[in-house]
Amino acid sequence: MWLNDPIAFLESQWPGKPSREIKEAFAALKGILKKEAPKGRERAEAGAPPKHFNILDVVRRTCATHDFLFLSRQLTYHIAAAAETRRSSGRESQIEAIISELIGHIARRAPRGSQIDIEIKETTLKQNPAVELLFRAADEKTEGLDKTAFLKQLSESPIIACKEALLKEGGQFSADLPEPRRPVFKVVLKTIEAERLAAGDHEVFKYDIAIKNITSVRKRFGIKKSQSLVHQIEEFVRLLVRHPIDIVTSMYDRGIITAIYETQKGAAQSVAGRISSRLGAEKFKIGKMQVDLDFGYRLSALPAIPLKRIADTSR
Repeated sequence: MWLNDPIAFLESQWPGKPSREIKEAFAALKGILKKEAPKGRERAEAGAPPKHFNILDVVRRTCATHDFLFLSRQLTYHIAAAAETRRSSGRESQIEAIISELIGHIARRAPRGSQIDIEIKETTLKQNPAVELLFRAADEKTEGLDKTAFLKQLSESPIIACKEALLKEGGQFSADLPEPRRPVFKVVLKTIEAERLAAGDHEVFKYDIAIKNITSVRKRFGIKKSQSLVHQIEEFVRLLVRHPIDIVTSMYDRGIITAIYETQKGAAQSVAGRISSRLGAEKFKIGKMQVDLDFGYRLSALPAIPLKRIADTSR
């Protein structure tokens, strides 16, 4: 009966051959309906203990929901995994939603006819056994970006919500650009063998470091040398956090360096204090000349964004 699957019925009754845009619209609608759950179920899952599941099954199922998107863009995918993979622990539906958002993000930015590579392997998380998922694919929209610019672009995109959502599941999310136009996204999940970390044990924070006297520095040394100084400070801050799990980006024209990091509740100030203390003691130079810098700091919590409300800004 058509009421059992109204979307499939509409597809079958579509006049003529559906265009690529129509196919993508049907695929997106199916994905939205699949992720939408009754509120009662969401509340039940929120209070339910973590369950154990096979992450390979989740990845296969999630890829299947994106079949129309893959077909419309002529994409293929390859999944590589060990014969025996530890079972992951967490809310399976939420992990599936995170992976779905990530795969959709990658697929919409990949060149037509290209391949998405997914690798599943074992690793450690906080000294405990864990499962690591690596997603690799070409990305047309990273053309001309270096690693710093790529991470800045990522930190300003809705996909950053995956990081917050994974933290609530006791996992981690990070991204890197090891080679031009081919980013790598990493998802790490806890396993049944790992010690069960309390949900919400960690939070994500944004720490803005502003060079308050950047205008006078720019007037004295020029724009290019001033930007080089900001890059120098950015690299110094990156050494103080767990890159690439924690993200460090800069706004070179405004002299602002931003660190987005995760830490246990109540420890945000200690991480920020360590960064500011090291910056205050460090001597920065332009050429052979030491530059006197006046730093300003602003720490704020990064708000959680429900994955189902994320608007895709990459289209």
